[in-house]
Amino acid sequence: MEFIIDKPKVRQGYSYVLKTSWLQDAVAARKLITSIRLVYRSPHTEQTEWTLVTGEYWFPNQRVHYPRFYIEVEAVPVSLKPQIQTMVQTAVIPQLIDWMDQQEKLENNSTVLKENFRAVFKDESLVIS
Repeated sequence: MEFIIDKPKVRQGYSYVLKTSWLQDAVAARKLITSIRLVYRSPHTEQTEWTLVTGEYWFPNQRVHYPRFYIEVEAVPVSLKPQIQTMVQTAVIPQLIDWMDQQEKLENNSTVLKENFRAVFKDESLVIS
């Protein structure tokens, strides 16, 4: 399994709520084998809804002959970090790993496949879809 990480410096006043090692440890514990591209992003504007983590499952294609996960993590204002970081550790990572595990177990032509994962912080609550 390949783990590619793109983590630029976060803009002032913001912080990433996911430590790479948390995801790496969870992936290793579940023994996932699909390659992962992990991309960290800083928002360009103030928001009222924070998309914390998104995940996509990409099928093999003509250019890349193996399946892979594309995971994005967005920075949040430093003032929200303690509250959101706890949610990421206790709810987002376990559900993300469950979703990834389900994707690995399905056939590429499965109609049950759920290609996307999304965790959003809105109105002081976490919404995972």
